[in-house]
Amino acid sequence: MDWTGVVALGLRGFFQEIEIFLKFLVLRPEKPAASGYPFKPNSPMMTTLKTARLFAAVAMFSTVTVSQGADDDRIKEAMKGGFKGDTSLAKLASEGKASKEDIAKLKAYCETMVKVVPPVGDEASWKAKTEALLKSVVDLEAGVADAPKAFEKAANCKACHEVHKPKKK
Repeated sequence: MDWTGVVALGLRGFFQEIEIFLKFLVLRPEKPAASGYPFKPNSPMMTTLKTARLFAAVAMFSTVTVSQGADDDRIKEAMKGGFKGDTSLAKLASEGKASKEDIAKLKAYCETMVKVVPPVGDEASWKAKTEALLKSVVDLEAGVADAPKAFEKAANCKACHEVHKPKKK
């Protein structure tokens, strides 16, 4: 079973526990205990609430970890599809040889990179670099005269990779 199954089971259990809790409150109204809860501190219902809180915490942290991995995959896809190699879309764009379709694909890759969180480094630096890259692609799309040179400057691989690419182990 992968992580999605584990999270799904945890969430399903969490919602089942909430349903049980609500049924308990509706079907068995009682005067609140001294603690302010409608049940005693060591009752089975209190144990259920503690379990529900634990499942919620695990689900929340699992989602955060998984989304970071998804961002890494999206960055790798953008790099591979738009920037890697001598025949890449970025190389064609910097030489002024990219077609409208190539520029549209490159723009989509840049928009993706603007939206993700960097694997390492400062998020503000990432935002500045990716937004400058996207702006240069928009200028390419609009046909601005010096857009290929501006794109080449914005697409400086080393400047970005030094700060934001994870180091190999």
